[in-house]
Amino acid sequence: MVISLFEVIGESARTRSRKGPLVTVQGLKDWAVLYVGDADLRHPLASPIYADLKGLPQRVLRRAAGEIQRRSAATSPTLAYGLTYGVDLLPLHPIEAARAGAVNPVPLIVGTNSHEASMFAFSKPPMLPTTVAGIDDYFDRVAPDAREAVLAAYPDYPRRRALIAVGSDVMFGAPTWSFADAYSAQAPTHVYRFDHAAWHLRALGLGATHGSEIVHIQHSYGSYIGRKLHPLGRRVLPSVGRRMQRTWLDFATGPGLDDWPRYDSARRATRVIGSSRDVSVDDPDAVRRAAWAGLY
Repeated sequence: MVISLFEVIGESARTRSRKGPLVTVQGLKDWAVLYVGDADLRHPLASPIYADLKGLPQRVLRRAAGEIQRRSAATSPTLAYGLTYGVDLLPLHPIEAARAGAVNPVPLIVGTNSHEASMFAFSKPPMLPTTVAGIDDYFDRVAPDAREAVLAAYPDYPRRRALIAVGSDVMFGAPTWSFADAYSAQAPTHVYRFDHAAWHLRALGLGATHGSEIVHIQHSYGSYIGRKLHPLGRRVLPSVGRRMQRTWLDFATGPGLDDWPRYDSARRATRVIGSSRDVSVDDPDAVRRAAWAGLY
């Protein structure tokens, strides 16, 4: 198992920490001390983030990573590298563990963006189906008997909007709904759907695409991605950013979120985060969620 010991701050670190409680941010820091011992924690062999990697053949490495993913997608519905379970270290899938109550009852915020797969629709990666052929192949491998029932939840199929929605739910929506249903019975859980999209994202047909909420939560408007997503964000803080930062801080430091109802499998109260305001809606994606029930 290969872990970059100090690349632990960011959306993916928190996402993986939720899916695989074994690999937590604090756990990585503890492992780093055990692994390095008395050596410098910033040694490039201990943490590649401090290494000079300019001499490495980046194109060759990216091409090799893409080939591994392509081969994996041909035989498996999952990513070529990611969460591993079914072993002594992590015996159960996180959703199964939550259903069995075999999780630490840590309060949780979890959610998705309304157009998660739109940015992937241009490159059409094999592990995230956003084409008719890719979706057919996905169901042939995973659940051939469920294909018609699931696709009936997307009236516009096979138009582009529906293809993106299916791809979004395969990788993001359906696992999140299933995990939230199971985990909310074990610990306080708050679910959101991020709908805000800057005008140029809408113009490009991307909408609230994957990762577009990160700059708002992290207040990283001055970063490369932040400048692309919100060119004026460093001068005029978008209201969606102010609201999200305040809410996330209250969740982390306060006694609770009075204006954000807890999620449970009866109501499925979800905070829909818009450009100008947030609203709580019960089961906003009920038809699509019900169509995927039982597949995760």
